[in-house]
Amino acid sequence: MYTSANFSQIFANLLKQSCLSQLEIAERTGIHKQTINRYANGRTLPGWAELIRLADAFGCTLDSFRTGELVPSVEGSQLEVGKLEQMKPIIKELGSVVNKLTSFISD
Repeated sequence: MYTSANFSQIFANLLKQSCLSQLEIAERTGIHKQTINRYANGRTLPGWAELIRLADAFGCTLDSFRTGELVPSVEGSQLEVGKLEQMKPIIKELGSVVNKLTSFISD
């Protein structure tokens, strides 16, 4: 699970690997530069739509935000915001199942 602290570490890694500045990411995504700074400093987390815009700006897959490794996206592999919104209930349910399994295994 993401916390703002571990997201900020991942975000910093992706910035370094991409050789982009916070300002360049802000310009590419349309996300305010202060919000980008909050991601970098661990004060806030991006939502799904922002993650997709960040991935597009970095030219990486969404999985890069899990691993911290800049994996270039393949044309057409990024999800559209509308499709992701439709998938949110499924993702939430999968998260619940994973949490239950983790609890069961660790008990």
